[in-house]
Amino acid sequence: MVISAVTGFAVLLILMLLEYKFTIRMLIAAAISAVCIVPGSVFGELLRKLTYGEWLDIGSLIGNFSDYEGTHYAGQAIYIISAGLILWRIVMRKRDGSFARGGQTRYMSMLAVFMNIQIVIGRIGCLKEGCCQGAAYYGPLSVMSPTLGYRVYPAVHTELIIAAVTLAVVTVLYIKRRNAFSVFCIGYALALFIAEFMYDNTGTVKIAGLTVVQILAVIIAAVGIIYKLRKSQV
Repeated sequence: MVISAVTGFAVLLILMLLEYKFTIRMLIAAAISAVCIVPGSVFGELLRKLTYGEWLDIGSLIGNFSDYEGTHYAGQAIYIISAGLILWRIVMRKRDGSFARGGQTRYMSMLAVFMNIQIVIGRIGCLKEGCCQGAAYYGPLSVMSPTLGYRVYPAVHTELIIAAVTLAVVTVLYIKRRNAFSVFCIGYALALFIAEFMYDNTGTVKIAGLTVVQILAVIIAAVGIIYKLRKSQV
């Protein structure tokens, strides 16, 4: 997770340097954007605890500032999206400033590329480490778990494939200066929603038959759709 966070932010910083004028204001915005990385892991830990109906453990949350284990990236994604929208309004939306080119959509599309890269690298790491395995399953498309010793649903593989396809589309849209943010939200939400059916969700909190992560996936997709509709009306 640390590797994906560092790599993702390095790409974000490069995109900002290429897009905006090199000014003190840009460096401040880049520094504030960096805040999206480490505190975001706390929201990932919070999501994991909510998933299992656990009470908040402040000690473990603080510990996750330096330890990314046991967190769920969906919580971090919500934090980054929220922080990005707020950051734009507070620091970057001045029309005559260095960020005027492309507007808010350009910045949110940068964050989309940043998050998507983190997700792909993170899921590749999961495959390498043999973690986040699906539930036991011996039917078509099942995969052998290197850590559990039996066949499981291809949950991680499914998330990785959808995330990789989404990253390809998001990259093309970013290069073409289109709204990559909304596509990321929908693609990531789709990956989360589908993969959740493949995990062993025994002991997790469910609302109307959906896990907390699936509900969050619906919210992320809604954010992307609403953002697209609002920008289309401007």
